[in-house]
Amino acid sequence: MKKYSRLPYVSMLIAVALVSLLAACGTPSTTGTGSTGTGSTVTAVATNSSTSSVPLKVTGVDIHLSVPSVSTYTCGTNITENYTATFHFPANNSGGQVMFGYTTNNGRSNTPATLTIKAGQTSATYTFSWSGQTSEDNTVPGPGGVQVTTPNAYTSKLVAPSGTCTSASTASAPFNVTSVGLSTSPDMTAYRCGSPFTESYTATFHIAPGGPGGTIVFQYTMNNGRSTSSNVSLSVAPGQTIATYTFKWSGTLPASHTDPGIGGVMVSAPNQLESPLVTPEGGCNNM
Repeated sequence: MKKYSRLPYVSMLIAVALVSLLAACGTPSTTGTGSTGTGSTVTAVATNSSTSSVPLKVTGVDIHLSVPSVSTYTCGTNITENYTATFHFPANNSGGQVMFGYTTNNGRSNTPATLTIKAGQTSATYTFSWSGQTSEDNTVPGPGGVQVTTPNAYTSKLVAPSGTCTSASTASAPFNVTSVGLSTSPDMTAYRCGSPFTESYTATFHIAPGGPGGTIVFQYTMNNGRSTSSNVSLSVAPGQTIATYTFKWSGTLPASHTDPGIGGVMVSAPNQLESPLVTPEGGCNNM
């Protein structure tokens, strides 16, 4: 009988055994590794997307006036009205340019302007001005505002000063100080005796309405009149009804509480008048 070799059969058994052994030990899964790597990438993308930038957009514009009312001015008075526009943008914006025009005469004329916004900036201001004489028809300074064209269209409200100026023909009242108020700050209670300190005295002069303006001449005291300052001159515009002046005491707070002392103001022109005497609030402590 013919004999056959058993070597091929043995080789096949060895190969099957090796495959089984590898399966039992666990070959690293290519699919599993890829799945884990992809998951990490997705998490990072999700985190970045929550802080990703949005396109620049003007969401609002506020207009603030430096002279909110002209009622204290005589018509024909030279003034400067500053219009400050505050632009608002969304958070996490990408930045860019804001192009707009501004007006101070109710839109009859428009001046172009540009702002450069940094990425993430949420507000920016731009100030434009009108200068001239207040008019009896109260058309100037006029309603002011801005009209945005880039990155989006947005038109602000038009804002004008309130009130009306006083006609020069009726501003015949004499220049006269009707009263003077005096206030002090700060309260000394929280300060230790022997420490350096500054007390402010603020005089508020009330002037008769409709006056032509002029100069208030006065002196002040901070020690109950034992000594007074030299003459102080304070200019007042036509039609102006209130003016203020601040003078200060600086020194070391004494334990005797004698300084800063009682303050007062004595007006000598355009008429003679004295303010009430005012004692600063509180007293230093020795703790």
